[in-house]
Amino acid sequence: MSDLNDIHLLLSLPETDKYNVLGLPDAIDVTKKWVEEWISAQSMEPRISYTLCMAHRDTNTFAGLIALVKGKANYRIAEVWFKTLPTFWNQGYTTEALGELLRFGFTDLNLHRIEAGCAAENIASIKVLEKAGCRVRYNENQTCCGQPAFNAGFRD
Repeated sequence: MSDLNDIHLLLSLPETDKYNVLGLPDAIDVTKKWVEEWISAQSMEPRISYTLCMAHRDTNTFAGLIALVKGKANYRIAEVWFKTLPTFWNQGYTTEALGELLRFGFTDLNLHRIEAGCAAENIASIKVLEKAGCRVRYNENQTCCGQPAFNAGFRD
């Protein structure tokens, strides 16, 4: 829980919440509950959730969150999501972290497909997905956060 204040800041910033479906936490106690749920999910057997803090390689400064959540085992699929502090935007940290998480998913977890939902207007996240090797497809009928969405940023 040493990153709780940083995580709360990340989840509370309007600019990082713009395309978010989770919503802003009302108080740090709400953030703490979410983090406790993420930590608890890490110890489930079989493990289906990997929620990780991203940190600057040299300074170990908190940079954001990234996660992989496995779907039904017989389909060998998962979904990823990420959220990065604005001070770390446009520096490649999220792309690098996503690339490693995709590598882990395909190599270590033997997944067949990894997807990410993304609002159509969230150009920065679309670029992160593409730079990490994902294909992004637009479905006119799909929405995210009440907005048109790319429902399949995926790599398989």
